[in-house]
Amino acid sequence: MRHIRPHHAGAVIALAGLMTLGACERHSEEEALRLMSGWFDLGETLYFESRKGCTAAIYRVKSGDVKSRVPVFDSVEAVAVSGRLQKTFALSIRDKTADELFIDLMNADRSTGIAIQAAGVAARPCMSERARNTFFAVLNAEPSTVVFSNAETAFAVLDPVRGIVMLTSGDA
Repeated sequence: MRHIRPHHAGAVIALAGLMTLGACERHSEEEALRLMSGWFDLGETLYFESRKGCTAAIYRVKSGDVKSRVPVFDSVEAVAVSGRLQKTFALSIRDKTADELFIDLMNADRSTGIAIQAAGVAARPCMSERARNTFFAVLNAEPSTVVFSNAETAFAVLDPVRGIVMLTSGDA
């Protein structure tokens, strides 16, 4: 039987630590569900994938509303004036898609727009082809509501017509 020599033990421990860190998910399924449950009344999980730098998830929703703990704004200007851009907020403007809302946010506050874009783009490696197609569909659905959490670098798009919400989160 071979044993690890004392002078190699530190290297073995360091390698084991790196392997553990490399396998970490951005969010566990429970963490993503807890985050999204704070924003929406969720039904079943339709898709979930998380890796070290990204998370993508799709859930059914029981209602087309955002929970009251998240302030919902009907204009980008109202979000900016409220001071919520660096916190968690929801934005819903009748007759606008999530993609149009994103462009409005990018034009109003570049740093928030870039953070939202990063949350979506960085989540791409966690999306199957079907999840990417769903993301494209919800971004272009009308009406829609977007929720963004700067602290979580998480972006959610609610499509009340299809009864689904998609979460994207990633390391910027």
